[in-house]
Amino acid sequence: MVSPELCIWLDVIHPVLCLSVGLAPYGWPFDHAVLVLGQVLLVLRVMQPGVALVDRNAVLGALAILLGIPVALSPMFGGMHLLAWYPWASLLLWIWADRRLKGAGIDIITQRITTC
Repeated sequence: MVSPELCIWLDVIHPVLCLSVGLAPYGWPFDHAVLVLGQVLLVLRVMQPGVALVDRNAVLGALAILLGIPVALSPMFGGMHLLAWYPWASLLLWIWADRRLKGAGIDIITQRITTC
């Protein structure tokens, strides 16, 4: 059984990480690797039974676009400083997906880990 404290952390870990990386004074793009945790949690969340196909496709499509933009920009501009927007975009994606899935009647805690 999963403790309630862990379930609460699953709700807030990605926003906390996005704020931490986004507000870091140095802003190295290599630090964006910690945001993968939130992206994996988002994928796990939309792959749960009961998530409508349209919601699943919308969230996964938005995540694919978010992951594809840095890849598309890197050969053209080459500057890693152009990725300063990435933690903020990741946070906005998380908030948007959370509201979309909760609006569809899917609670983040009960759907992500069924033992919470």
